[in-house]
Amino acid sequence: MALGALSSPETTEQAARIYQEARTMLDICERQESGESLTSINILQACALLTLYELKRPNQARAWMTLRRAIGLSKIMSLEQPEGPSNQPVEDWNLPTKLRPFASDSCEAEERRRSFWILYILDAISSLRINTRPTLEKQLRGFIVLT
Repeated sequence: MALGALSSPETTEQAARIYQEARTMLDICERQESGESLTSINILQACALLTLYELKRPNQARAWMTLRRAIGLSKIMSLEQPEGPSNQPVEDWNLPTKLRPFASDSCEAEERRRSFWILYILDAISSLRINTRPTLEKQLRGFIVLT
């Protein structure tokens, strides 16, 4: 719904309202003491959509910060390891996890892979816009080996 509102000029007001609601819900999820929502791939994908919206706005700093939040979540979820362990140990963040460290089936592995790639693409775009090195540059090397 948010992407549809973003794509049409006459629905700019709805896009702004949906954006504000999504940011509010994301902040509420992050403030939960249990940290349970921090390991949901849905939260990560919401951050990616927010980043996409923010990249179309004049304030590039907000897009960069939202993207870094999503990249941090991807590291917590070991998203760069979609199908199995690599030589790198998985960090234990002491969070109740909804998402297993490694995908259990091909559908989950594909969702993780696609989520990682959208973050990689958004990272490359934002790096070009603000003239910095991509954050996911190092993680990509390990990801390509696994896929």
